[in-house]
Amino acid sequence: MRDTLQILLVEDNAADAYWFHLVLREAAIEASVEVAGNPDEAFQALELRRPDILFLDLNLPMIHGLEILSEIASKPRLASIPLCVLSGSVLERESVLTKYGLPPRAYIQKPLTPEALISALSSFPSLGAFSARRTVGGIVEAAR
Repeated sequence: MRDTLQILLVEDNAADAYWFHLVLREAAIEASVEVAGNPDEAFQALELRRPDILFLDLNLPMIHGLEILSEIASKPRLASIPLCVLSGSVLERESVLTKYGLPPRAYIQKPLTPEALISALSSFPSLGAFSARRTVGGIVEAAR
């Protein structure tokens, strides 16, 4: 088993993508992150490889992230990918959790924090091998 978590981050804001990398480092999570800056890049990346987890910003150019959720839900190969929604809006949470056929297991309201990232990853049992090696404020052994 590999030790590096394969992440696809769908995020059009370069500053938010940079912050995501910093938070991963702060949370001591070994990860390889591919950033897709728009929906077309996201679907191209998903055609080429299957990430361990997909982080999806809802506020994207061209189409809204909720439409991407709907598209992912319609494709069985994609629907099985663990998915975490990133949003700056509390109001979108209910739409995501109730309206679409693919509710994410995790929803993070921006700004992203190490604690929120660790919590989101821990909500996916299949990602247990990639648990954080430490939390903010203290050292924790990885669950392996």
